[in-house]
Amino acid sequence: MHRTIIAFIGGLALGSSVVAGVTAFGQASAPARTSVAQLRLYTIDKGRLDDFAAAWRAGVYPLRTRLGYRIPFAAKIPSTNQFVWLLMYAGPESWEQKEAAYYASDDRKRLSPDPAQWIARPEQLMVDPVIVDAAAARFPVGNSEAELAALEQALVKSVVGGDRATYSAILDPDWRTIDTLGRVRAKADVLEQLFAGPSPIADGTIDAVSVRLFGDAAVVTGRTTATPRAGATIVLRFTDVFIRRDGRWQVVASQGTRIAP
Repeated sequence: MHRTIIAFIGGLALGSSVVAGVTAFGQASAPARTSVAQLRLYTIDKGRLDDFAAAWRAGVYPLRTRLGYRIPFAAKIPSTNQFVWLLMYAGPESWEQKEAAYYASDDRKRLSPDPAQWIARPEQLMVDPVIVDAAAARFPVGNSEAELAALEQALVKSVVGGDRATYSAILDPDWRTIDTLGRVRAKADVLEQLFAGPSPIADGTIDAVSVRLFGDAAVVTGRTTATPRAGATIVLRFTDVFIRRDGRWQVVASQGTRIAP
C-alpha cells in the first residue's frame, strides 16, 4: 500500500520503512530499570464483548506492541462478559512514564472506535510471573488478518497526515520496494521523499485487501486510490510481504503496479 502511495511526480513508487523494533521483553541490550507484568481484567458492557475485542485487536494491540510492550495473552470470557489480557514491559522508563506517554500519544487519542468506551469495570493487577513460556509468548494474539489490514490503513493515513514515526515503525529497517518503473528503493530514500516537506498526497484510501498467512509470514494485497496535491488521482494494486517477530508484524518487501485508467 505505502509503496502504492507513490511519488506521482516522476512515477516513483513511495515505499515504507520501519523503525527497528523494540527489544523483546527481558532481552534488552542494556540492563532495564523497569520490568513489569500487569494482568488486566475488564468487565464489558452487555452485548459489546465482540465489539470490544475487535476494536482492541485492531487498535490497542498493534499500537502497544509497536511502542515496545509485550502482550503474550488475551482472551474473551463470554460467560461473564469479560476480557482479560497480560501486558508486559521491560525498558529504561518507569511504568508510570511509559503508560503516561502511551495514553498521551496522538495514535492512542485517534483510535477509532476506541474500545475503552465499552469498559464497564476495569481491574489491573501487578503480577510476578512464575513461568514464562517463550513459545506461548510468540503465539499469535487475536486476529492476524484484522491486525494486518489495520496496519495497511495506518500506512496510508500516516502518509496523508505526515506522520513519519508511524510510517517508519511499520516497516522493517531492511525494507525494500519496487516502484512502478521497476526500480528498487530503500527505506531511507522513501522516507526522505515522503516526509522531507508537506505530504505529496492530499488523500488516500485502501480497499480490496486480501491477507494470506504463512505462519510468521504474510502476503497482503489490495488496492490504493491516491490523490496527489498536484495532478490526477491514480489507482494501484499493491503487494506487501510481512514478517512477525516477537509478536510484531512489519513489512519487509513491497511492490506497486499502476492500474490503467
